[in-house]
Amino acid sequence: MVKTEVALKLNGKNIKLKAPVWKNLLDVLREDLGLVGTRGSQGAGNCGLCLVLKNGKTVDACSIPFFELMDTEIVTIEGINLIKEFPDRSLIISEVLKNTVSYRSNSIIMAVKGLFLEKTFPGDDDIKYALSGILSPVDDSNGIIQGVKKLVNMRSRRRR
Repeated sequence: MVKTEVALKLNGKNIKLKAPVWKNLLDVLREDLGLVGTRGSQGAGNCGLCLVLKNGKTVDACSIPFFELMDTEIVTIEGINLIKEFPDRSLIISEVLKNTVSYRSNSIIMAVKGLFLEKTFPGDDDIKYALSGILSPVDDSNGIIQGVKKLVNMRSRRRR
């Protein structure tokens, strides 16, 4: 079995990992590192369950080959509190997920955090795009979207 070694920053720590070249980031996180907060489904990269931040942008961990991780910075749900920029995890939970019990909660937190890292004041289309593919028919989509809009308004008031 061919393994490759990569050096990366994971949740604020510089690490070196060896893994088979065929593994993806999701498998490495869950199987090799025990970071099970990043969930997976079919591995097709379209359900949004495995969102992580790669160099400050949300990506599907199942679609990132292990060998492409060299010199990248990855933040998982376990390390999300290390990012001090607005909004913090507890605020996302209280405003966005307050009426939601979802298997997708960790992905929603990652999507919202990534959205605010990319856009200072995201608009309606930005919010819907960031959450597209994550929300399911059983989620309170309107409540989640309204919660994100509330965060935008809170940020706007803080900036004045």
